[in-house]
Amino acid sequence: MTTHPITPSRRTFLTAGVGAGAMAAILAACGRGDAAQNSGGGGGAGAGDDGSGGGPITMRTALWGNADRAQLYEEATAMYADTLEEDVTFDMSFAELGPYLERLATTAAANDLPDVFFMRDTHLGWYGQSGSLLDLTPYLGNIIQTDQIAEAAIGDGTVGDGVYALPTHYVGQALFYDVEMLQEAGIDGTAITTWDDLAEAARAAHGIREGVVGLDDPTMDNSTQRFLEAYIRQAGEEVFTPDGGIGFSEDTIGSWLEFWHQLRSDGVLTPPDVSLENDAAGVAGSMIATNRCALALMSTNHYVQVLPVTQNELALASLPVLPDGTDDWWFFPPILICAGANTQHPEIAAGLINFLVNDIEAGRHTLLNQGAPSSAAVRDAILPLLDDGQRAFVEQISREQEYPRRPFPVRPQGSEEVNASIGRNSTAVAYGQMSVADAAAAIVAESKAAMGGA
Repeated sequence: MTTHPITPSRRTFLTAGVGAGAMAAILAACGRGDAAQNSGGGGGAGAGDDGSGGGPITMRTALWGNADRAQLYEEATAMYADTLEEDVTFDMSFAELGPYLERLATTAAANDLPDVFFMRDTHLGWYGQSGSLLDLTPYLGNIIQTDQIAEAAIGDGTVGDGVYALPTHYVGQALFYDVEMLQEAGIDGTAITTWDDLAEAARAAHGIREGVVGLDDPTMDNSTQRFLEAYIRQAGEEVFTPDGGIGFSEDTIGSWLEFWHQLRSDGVLTPPDVSLENDAAGVAGSMIATNRCALALMSTNHYVQVLPVTQNELALASLPVLPDGTDDWWFFPPILICAGANTQHPEIAAGLINFLVNDIEAGRHTLLNQGAPSSAAVRDAILPLLDDGQRAFVEQISREQEYPRRPFPVRPQGSEEVNASIGRNSTAVAYGQMSVADAAAAIVAESKAAMGGA
């Protein structure tokens, strides 16, 4: 297959005057969309295409990110176009995440979504329930091959009875540790397998070098709560139920908060003020990257970003587990791809989704730009092209993909309010403004309210 490098149009999304909080109302206006799915309505076809299949076809694609990412994926879609008998051109739009999500909300309300576009797992439930997305179920196993993605991958895009997205890439959750610092503290990093092991290692490594804390505090991040989600699943619960309710108990939240409260009381965690400062510094300015802590919980893909900037040897390990917890708790935050229900060419859209998920050459072209490929075959194929840090990230994802994992309920509308409640109340505990028990009760009550009382 010949690759034709092309210069992206760099036509960015305009920021719509619609707040994210209004998205539910916008999507409610979309209707179920069962008729629209094959009606040819909306803007899926470009100039020169009358929908009859006889002329050139222009299809719209979209993703979030910068111009470099857009160029990679515009080149990948051109590779797919080269394989088609039809005369198809893909017109790429891109924007930073906030404007991107705003624009999707506006185009969904107008039944004018792009033909194929990338989606956050935090928003899939809203769009899937509204009828805005093409149900991919009829294309699975024929146009879209699923043998190289785990069965749970289909669940990542399932809303109700339909499959409205598939993961193209995964990130994960991991423990990073400073090899030399732990050795000086008499701790074998490879032996940290439980949460109690992590606490013991943090206490032993705290202060091993001047200015070094034992463990970075991950509880004050308002944007995502992936480590808590892992803990909840290990406890046999879920953050959200399949019907969009709250699936975690006050006891489990309290246990999580108490774990970190005890370490904070022992003085081995990053102080709250420093934690808030580090949020603004990004991954390169994090405690572990700047050698100010011995251990940290981070997204697995951040290992690739940390290694080039750190001065110390860092190792990557799986998250600790509850010793009596479930063994099928594993989950991987996905980067999802889906199609608009308004597309006039659903088979071409499904083919592009299959190509970006399964094609080896496409995977070699885009590599780890959005994470580790969801396809096991693509992950294996790109390994020789990666540096040591990138390879460690991909190999960890591949290894953990082999572990049992139960379906991960799709995040419903209101999920971001739940994350905000967890972050807000966890921060209050860190500053001593609220007890663990009161914070756990507040998180459950506020989360239920955000989910409509469910």
